[in-house]
Amino acid sequence: MPSKDTIVFKSAKKNDFYLFLQADREFESLPKELRQSFGTPIFVMDLMIDEQRHLARADPLKVLSSLEEKGFYLQFPPVFHEGRE
Repeated sequence: MPSKDTIVFKSAKKNDFYLFLQADREFESLPKELRQSFGTPIFVMDLMIDEQRHLARADPLKVLSSLEEKGFYLQFPPVFHEGRE
């Protein structure tokens, strides 16, 4: 799978929500419901993603696949279960 140049944004509305957007796409091109739910995007970084890229909370292959199919990848906050770490 080829590498993708992305822009990473965090949500001003929801804690720990991150959006990986193909660098050649605009936030306004995303589905309206997603834009409204995500809120104002806050720039975090530009990032080149490939299969070997280590990402803190996401599988790079899933990110690349979503970028290829949809043009974006939405990273949700981690889920913690009571009694587990």
